[in-house]
Amino acid sequence: MKITKRQLRRIIKEEKQKLLNEQKVRRIVRSHLTEQAGPNLPALARGKDLVPISMGRWMDQIGFAEAGSGKVVISGDQLEELTYDEATEQVDGNLWVPLVQQIMASANSTTFNSDELVDFGLSNTASFDPQQEPVFNDPGYSELYRSGKLVVRG
Repeated sequence: MKITKRQLRRIIKEEKQKLLNEQKVRRIVRSHLTEQAGPNLPALARGKDLVPISMGRWMDQIGFAEAGSGKVVISGDQLEELTYDEATEQVDGNLWVPLVQQIMASANSTTFNSDELVDFGLSNTASFDPQQEPVFNDPGYSELYRSGKLVVRG
């Protein structure tokens, strides 16, 4: 079956419009979820002692569990849903980092092992001296560390 240039242009135009409409719907849903669920994630952490848990290979698949019980308080899917950028098809660090920091600030504490700081994207430095503050990727993590909300174990 042969397709004319006109038909091909029409097909491309229709498919492009479908994609744009799909992105628009996703953007609206994400915006609604952010308004509804965004403030609730830190509320889920309030008053708990948390530990980070790896739910996969990438940073957007990290969640938080209640220390001692292992019960998942906030899943990686919840974090990803609120921070995923359709345009880049990746988690937006400009959204992810502040949201994680809000969660950590709401909790009593979040405890990381020193080797997890690099794994979870909080620091680029693997070495940890308990006498000195770790070098964090974002000043918000430093503030959480100084306030005792972010705990690092050697």
